[in-house]
Amino acid sequence: MKKRIMMGSLLAILGMLSATAKGGAFADAVVSYTPGSGIAANFSNPASALAAPTQFLSGAFGGAVSPFNPPYNQDSTSNLDPSLEYLTGIGPGGQLTLRLSNFADLVGTQQLGFFGHTGIADENYPNGQAGSPAFTFGANNTAQVEVSANGVNWPSLGLLTLSNPTNGYTDLTDPYSATPGIGSSDFGSPFSGAINDFDGLNYSQMLTLLNGSGGGNWYDFSSTGLSEVGYVRFTNNSATPFYLDAVAVANDAIGAPTPEPATIVLGAIGLLAVVWLGRRKEARATRVPRLAMSVSAAALLLGIGLNGVRSAHAAPILSEDFATDPV
Repeated sequence: MKKRIMMGSLLAILGMLSATAKGGAFADAVVSYTPGSGIAANFSNPASALAAPTQFLSGAFGGAVSPFNPPYNQDSTSNLDPSLEYLTGIGPGGQLTLRLSNFADLVGTQQLGFFGHTGIADENYPNGQAGSPAFTFGANNTAQVEVSANGVNWPSLGLLTLSNPTNGYTDLTDPYSATPGIGSSDFGSPFSGAINDFDGLNYSQMLTLLNGSGGGNWYDFSSTGLSEVGYVRFTNNSATPFYLDAVAVANDAIGAPTPEPATIVLGAIGLLAVVWLGRRKEARATRVPRLAMSVSAAALLLGIGLNGVRSAHAAPILSEDFATDPV
């Protein structure tokens, strides 16, 4: 669940506790954030993009998240309340970099899911009926997305468009339910459909279409040449704001825990050090017999011979010196 929110009733609290979001890997840390222009204070909290997608909205206009009731911040610039903030805004010129809790491995056809605040207009409010075509609001948020395995190299994933809605629960019949459901949507189950697949559907039919998935827009990063992704960066080069709720890793693609970028760099430096020391040791071992041969040759030229005490210990001393030399 995206946030622990104090609900107004015991039933709501129990519902939230019993319907923990499915899907085990999401963005869990903010690496950097520049809001950009035109982002209000209550949409400037980058932590709102962490953890699982929003399932339930608290506040005056709260309720279960569904295609007809998308995530939206419930506080205001005059009354900021982080517990009521579900979206992070990235204005023109802004950028947000997130670390995933686990690497997304290159497994399956769609490994990364992105969730925004796309909603579908209810043509038969409050019964939950999409028009044909479905009329959307809050849709078509766009941002350039780059991905990285180490936080240093950033191949592009291309232009991300958040056009699909989110659904929080699988067992609700009311798309505006004032209490959470018991059956959580699976936010690690990729949804391969498009917004036009919702045309003319009622809420029950939408649940069938989603088939347990929490929706969102899912992408394949095979074109980047990476075998795993641990970091995601969003850059807004458009003229309108981009709003992000969450980033998820497909269940089948969840890899090892993602370390801090500094840890990756230190690990790489350590590996290079081991290789360098190994080569240094090998080079020294090669120089020992060559140097011993040079000393022997010099002794012969000088008429000293190799039968004396010094000549008998010449090579062993050299060998011992190199053997005990720290590497």
